[in-house]
Amino acid sequence: MKNKTIYLSHTLSEETVGYGGKREFRATQTLSISKGNSCNQSEWQFSNHIGTHIDAPFHFSNQGLTLDQYPADFWIFNSPQLCVLDVAASEIIGVGSWCEEITPQTDLLLLKTGFEAKRESQDYWAHNPGLSPELGKWLRQHRLNLRLVGLDFISVTSYDHRPLGKIAHHAFLHESNPGRPLLVVEDMKLSELAGNPNRVLIAPLRVKSSDGGPVTVLAEL
Repeated sequence: MKNKTIYLSHTLSEETVGYGGKREFRATQTLSISKGNSCNQSEWQFSNHIGTHIDAPFHFSNQGLTLDQYPADFWIFNSPQLCVLDVAASEIIGVGSWCEEITPQTDLLLLKTGFEAKRESQDYWAHNPGLSPELGKWLRQHRLNLRLVGLDFISVTSYDHRPLGKIAHHAFLHESNPGRPLLVVEDMKLSELAGNPNRVLIAPLRVKSSDGGPVTVLAEL
């Protein structure tokens, strides 16, 4: 039977809400067949941290890598693992017994909390869960094959715990911490995922010297 492929990323639109409740995507049609032009064409304006997007180390360090500095094969993950966590609004996800279930060969960790169901409400950005700095440090030191962590909520930083969130971003991304930096994909679409995918492909928008950007994520089941 042919393997099924699904999206693990949301579509971008003017309704997409970013961190802090900002709507930062604008699409302006500049050419229109219905208005006599030879083709349809649009101009897009958006923050590079809107929708399903990736944070690169350069996001929090001038010495960190930018997205375009990673080789193409970095974005192919052959040992992804899904972890389903029961969390409350504004909860900080830390190191716990669940971490021991992450296999040593895992190269992509997908954290499914179900908070994606609140994506159309204010709670999604105002009371989102977050990750602890200790979790970032633990993963970097104890799961050495891990390259990236994906979340089904809007940010590593819980909006109700913003000072802690800055420290957490540093723990995952900054080169000064032991272990290699862990990139993060925020605001993922994990609702259709019931188990570990066979393979995941993450395709960032390629912009020179970017600290992050929107991504399209495909999972082969």
